[in-house]
Amino acid sequence: METSHPTSSPLSQPPASPLPAVWSDAIGFWEPRRLPYNLVLAAVVLVWLMATWPHFLPAFRLSNLLRLAVLGLIANVLYCATYFVDLPFQLSSLGAAGDLAAGFSGSWGCFSPFF
Repeated sequence: METSHPTSSPLSQPPASPLPAVWSDAIGFWEPRRLPYNLVLAAVVLVWLMATWPHFLPAFRLSNLLRLAVLGLIANVLYCATYFVDLPFQLSSLGAAGDLAAGFSGSWGCFSPFF
C-alpha cells in the first residue's frame, strides 16, 4: 500500500523575503565608495586645517588624537545612514533607476554639510 506524500508547491509557500538580496545589493553598492568618501573627507579636513593653521596650532596635542579618532568614527557611522536612503529605493518599483536615485540622494546626504 502506497501512501501519498504531499509535495510542496511554490504556490503553497510564502514568498521569500527580498531583504537579504536588497541588503547585499546595498552593501555591494556603497562599501566600495567608503574609501573615496574617507579620502574626500580627509582632503576637506586637511584643506581646512591648512587654511586656518594658526587657529589649530594649540589643538595639536597627543591628547586630542582620541577626539579626532572619535570624529572619524562618527563620520563613518553617518556614512552608513545611506543604507536607510537606499533600501526604500531598492524596494520600490524603480529598479535600476532606483540605484541611481539612491546614489544621488545618499551622496548628497553625505557631502551636503560641506556646501
